[in-house]
Amino acid sequence: LLRDEERDGAIQFRRFYSRQAIRYFLPLIGYLVPLAFFIAIHFPGADWRPVFRPLLLDPSTYCVAESVSHLYSLVLQIYFWLAWPLILKLLPRMQRLPIAISLGLLALTWNAYGQIVANRQGTCLGRIDYFFAPLVFGSYFALAETELKKLACWRFALPVAIAVVT
Repeated sequence: LLRDEERDGAIQFRRFYSRQAIRYFLPLIGYLVPLAFFIAIHFPGADWRPVFRPLLLDPSTYCVAESVSHLYSLVLQIYFWLAWPLILKLLPRMQRLPIAISLGLLALTWNAYGQIVANRQGTCLGRIDYFFAPLVFGSYFALAETELKKLACWRFALPVAIAVVT
């Protein structure tokens, strides 16, 4: 997205979202449709409709059904990519990095709050919005890349930064 903006002078929503649709929805549909057929054929009494909840971008996908719980990260990315380009488009370039840092800290705080709520209720931490921190920090590093390249130790900074985040 940032390279496209640098090359074209502006964020191109149509190009970006068409790439994202191909990248996310085609594999998602390719996984869910055969899975639903398998469930319908081999388990005729089972309700196979929850399998399609990730396709509807259900924010509680993580806790829906065992066969699709791993798709929460895909749904999470779709939610994030619906908002992040708009945020980048609306913010002046000089404010993007500080805003990304603030959003990262906010996402970590929200995640900690979600953990507390889930522990109190004895449920799983299933809401998608509790998992935004890694994506926000990835965006932070993308925004900081030009600044990091200015450092003489750029080759060492990225692995260290990745190790700190993970």
